[in-house]
Amino acid sequence: MKSFKSIIVQRIKLINTIAAALILVCGCNGYERNENQGEEASKALYILNEGSMGENNASLSCLNLESGNLSEDLYAPINGTPLGDVANDIIVTEKYIIIAINASNIIEFCSHNGKHIAGIEAVPACRKLAVDPAEKNLFVTSWA
Repeated sequence: MKSFKSIIVQRIKLINTIAAALILVCGCNGYERNENQGEEASKALYILNEGSMGENNASLSCLNLESGNLSEDLYAPINGTPLGDVANDIIVTEKYIIIAINASNIIEFCSHNGKHIAGIEAVPACRKLAVDPAEKNLFVTSWA
């Protein structure tokens, strides 16, 4: 009889294999970059890559759920600057994409195509975001 630990290890390996296959399938799609790459929030899956500490290489990608097209790194090409250093959380509202960028101490607001709208600076070690149901209040945790 298999031990509990070996069953868990097998399931983790299966999950990792499925995740790797999905990444390969989605990552091999070609795409063209344009300024309207963002999608309506209900038709898109936004993918936040936190990047590496000290490398200023966080990125935001968008998967169109209808067409299956993946638009990689929406933010940097449109704004001419990287998103920041260690992105931790994302909220997609009807109007904005809001991103907590931990090591850059910034809360970034951008449009659904990745264009910078506004930023709140000097939020030390910002990690988690939440909005109220009316999307009028933003709540941020700070691990400082």
